[in-house]
Amino acid sequence: MENREATPAQRQTPDMSADRAKFALKLARPGRWAPAQAYARPVARPLRIQVAGGTYHVTSRGNRRQAIYQDDDDRRQFLAFHDRVVQRYGWVLHAYCLMTNHFHLLVETPEPNLSAGMQRLKSEYATYFNDRFALVGHLFQQRFGSSLIEGDEYYTEALRYIAFNPVKAGLCQHPTDWPWSSFFGAKELRFDR
Repeated sequence: MENREATPAQRQTPDMSADRAKFALKLARPGRWAPAQAYARPVARPLRIQVAGGTYHVTSRGNRRQAIYQDDDDRRQFLAFHDRVVQRYGWVLHAYCLMTNHFHLLVETPEPNLSAGMQRLKSEYATYFNDRFALVGHLFQQRFGSSLIEGDEYYTEALRYIAFNPVKAGLCQHPTDWPWSSFFGAKELRFDR
């Protein structure tokens, strides 16, 4: 009898039930990884960090990197939804930038309600967008991304990143030239490239 090493599906991990291991073994082909192994353990989303008084760099992108704003009316509508969410949830807006297929926000949340506010903003805007263009389905790709800002250096770096995003994308020469940014028309910026 040959002494062959067990395939991943044949190895039972302590957290895998015996029934699941048997099922994975049935689907396994000798010398190949079993597709069922990928579903043997549930994969949970990482917990969203939400703290009272937290400042976050938040971003969200269009599904399949598609445009989420077709024209200036869409951008104005997004900002109107955004203003209502900021007011409703008591957020402090430090900066924003609307690109073609994504947006950036730098917000402070006095209460730990970032997820609730973002869910409202994205769902209201997606409903508006889909109604306007007679579309169905997802407008945004996955859930929003957020980074908790800790310290003045990180805060300044987030401001710089948001401000220069349209410059890096080739949409304008200087952050003060991009009309869909909180930096538009600023007389001076406290940071440079």
